[in-house]
Amino acid sequence: MELSVSYLSAKKRHQFIKDINQTSADFLHVDVMDGIFVKNSANSLTEVENIKSLTTKPLDIHLMVKDVIPAILKYRTLNPEYLTFHIETVTNPLNIIELIKSFGIKAGMSIKPQTNINQVIPYLKHLDLILIMGVEPGAGGQDYLLDTNSKLSALKEYVISHNLTTKISVDGGIKPEIINSWSIKPDIIVVGSYLNNGTLIDLINTLKKTN
Repeated sequence: MELSVSYLSAKKRHQFIKDINQTSADFLHVDVMDGIFVKNSANSLTEVENIKSLTTKPLDIHLMVKDVIPAILKYRTLNPEYLTFHIETVTNPLNIIELIKSFGIKAGMSIKPQTNINQVIPYLKHLDLILIMGVEPGAGGQDYLLDTNSKLSALKEYVISHNLTTKISVDGGIKPEIINSWSIKPDIIVVGSYLNNGTLIDLINTLKKTN
């Protein structure tokens, strides 16, 4: 599994991001929140531009916003590895996927815990990433919802059985015991709050060893 590190709950954000550069983490996960789709606001374009100047890791941007197209047009200027939107916010997912890809960026789609995976199945062959939320989006430090396991297994099995290259990512409440509970593992895990519980390099190495 690859590891995408979220800095949303970091107390000393800039130092935390610099420290991530010294680890084996694969991506820096950026949660963009508009205060409408989710109740909190975070990571304006200016803020993320500052963050990008501190990191050597590719950006994995998660748009938790109601107005998806304006956000894509803003954040694509940062040339992230992934730009992920929520299916719950759009009526024309395929057009959104094509827009993201038109900028040479990998397109991701995210689903909230209550969203049925059948809604995303038709788009999997067009996507580079599907992000399964293991918590309600909008705040760090929540406990992982065990119902996420069935979504993970079903989507991963679909991708494999249809010979797709779509990566499956899980975000929210991730820690070693959760990873060890998975019968089928995702391609990417997004981890944030767990990394506040000790030395960053050691914690990331622990997560990597659970692969």
